[in-house]
Amino acid sequence: MSWSSRIALAALLLTGACGFEPLNAPRGGGSVPAALSTVQISNIPDRAGQYLRNYLRDEINPYGVPGNPRYRLDVQLAEQRADIGLRRDDIRTRTNLTLEAEYRLVALADGKTVLQGRSRTLSSFDILINDYSNVVSEQEARQQALPTSGPASRCISAGPSRPADARGRTSAPVKIPTARLDAFCRRPDAGVRAVLVYGPDAGLVRERAELVGRSVVPDLDDPFRVSVLLGSAVVADPPRLAEEAAAQSLIGGRRLVRVRDAGDTTAPAFDRVLRDAAAGDTLIVVEAGELRAASPLRKLFEAAGAAAAVPCYVDEGAALERVLRETLSQHRVGLDGEAAQWLGSHLGGDRGVLRGEAEKLALYVGDGGRVTVEDCMAVVGDSAEIALDAVVAATAGGDRRRLERLLDRVFAEGEQPIRVLRSLQRHFLRLLGLAAAVEGGSSAQAAVDGLRPKPHFKESPLLVAQVQRWSRRRLAHALARLADAEADCKRAAFPAELVCRRALDDLSRLGQRR
Repeated sequence: MSWSSRIALAALLLTGACGFEPLNAPRGGGSVPAALSTVQISNIPDRAGQYLRNYLRDEINPYGVPGNPRYRLDVQLAEQRADIGLRRDDIRTRTNLTLEAEYRLVALADGKTVLQGRSRTLSSFDILINDYSNVVSEQEARQQALPTSGPASRCISAGPSRPADARGRTSAPVKIPTARLDAFCRRPDAGVRAVLVYGPDAGLVRERAELVGRSVVPDLDDPFRVSVLLGSAVVADPPRLAEEAAAQSLIGGRRLVRVRDAGDTTAPAFDRVLRDAAAGDTLIVVEAGELRAASPLRKLFEAAGAAAAVPCYVDEGAALERVLRETLSQHRVGLDGEAAQWLGSHLGGDRGVLRGEAEKLALYVGDGGRVTVEDCMAVVGDSAEIALDAVVAATAGGDRRRLERLLDRVFAEGEQPIRVLRSLQRHFLRLLGLAAAVEGGSSAQAAVDGLRPKPHFKESPLLVAQVQRWSRRRLAHALARLADAEADCKRAAFPAELVCRRALDDLSRLGQRR
């Protein structure tokens, strides 16, 4: 009996999400492999065993009992019940029904076992006041747990398969090229049961996770087909993840389980679900922050054949501008090149922030309009980057009173002192280049006009005044002071906010001198 035929037989017995990756064409109307037609199926006790045996006969022996069988299939079916819903008065409200099949394929010629394994599936039903309704509900749950109505039928219809190992992995883990990430999120590969979306760009993580989820359930708020768990809940109650993965929708269709804020501590729970071939066909979408290459969670999803990992890194340059233009084009709104550069330098690369600000700009200019730098400054004026620009201008301009108010604001909004210091460093490096041009014989205005990207007309006079006030020697001193302040912020003995305030106050005093 060929290996592929043996695996096809094993697929008949796996009553969950099967853990197999289909390789052949669907069977619909096609012939049964010759080796399968020589398998004799032993009797399986009890009513559930009769259902299972009839189903296996339809699949393995569709043309009748084999006249000269070469193999015998023995199946032992065990059933367990566990109450999962108890009221305060100890009355049961819901029960889990677990069916476990232990199978063995025996060669009749020598009595040797050529294939054996075990498969488990889970179903559940509500316990009502009416006894007859309880009997019917239990029977339906039992039939749902059997392959006649479960995901196994989809595995069987796909034909012979490639087996998964004990960890739910095939010989070829799912590796997604960077250029294909968005396409994969819109339509994940057929054998994928779990997707990890991770990275430093929280907005892109959320966007891609929702894209993957909608490939299964268009309405992510559907209470019957979508469950949402936090990573902390998975760590506190690992079996809950397996229960959600094995649950079936009351209204039909594939279910979605979303796990948010996952970390490395959740890896064991996901490992158990990916190992379980009977975990159902539910798609699990996991959202996580930045994960290092050695992260157990990341390594698990990258190695498992039934899972995939989707990285999300901060957009930069052309990618950032593409996101802006793509969002605005949905409202038939154009974007000036200078406006795109301004937004890129002031908003950073977080995909969620970019799309949110682009939506506001589209609403501001109206359908068919075009976004300019002036529009950006009017709409995005309350962002943290704009506040940082004001801090930089007040420091370089020597406006100590305004600087104090602005620092109160940015620190109250949660801005980090080191980021404030680095904004000043970038600005003073820019002024250093302008000062060198002035010392080379250019006028301050000509040097500022030569900047690329060209500064906004409201910023240009401020830069001219600062170039005239700050010499190269004074700028070198300012940059050294900022570097020392950043080093002090990284030492635990110094309060970072206080160090930052003192450094900026010193520089603003220096900026008051002519």
